[in-house]
Amino acid sequence: FDIFCTLGASNGYFKASSAAFNLVGLIGLKGTDFNNQLPNVAITQGVVEFYTDTTFSWSVGARG
Repeated sequence: FDIFCTLGASNGYFKASSAAFNLVGLIGLKGTDFNNQLPNVAITQGVVEFYTDTTFSWSVGARG
């Protein structure tokens, strides 16, 4: 699984197994509690890669 972005002639990747990405939403909270809570988001044990080349393009996404 990786998250990628491309801008101009540069490409950046964060690569890790799907177990490294943790996103837990705010499910089951009641109305007034929701305003003071943040989602549980974590990305661990991954590798960041950055490349430059002569291709000019842009994109953002995730694939797995």
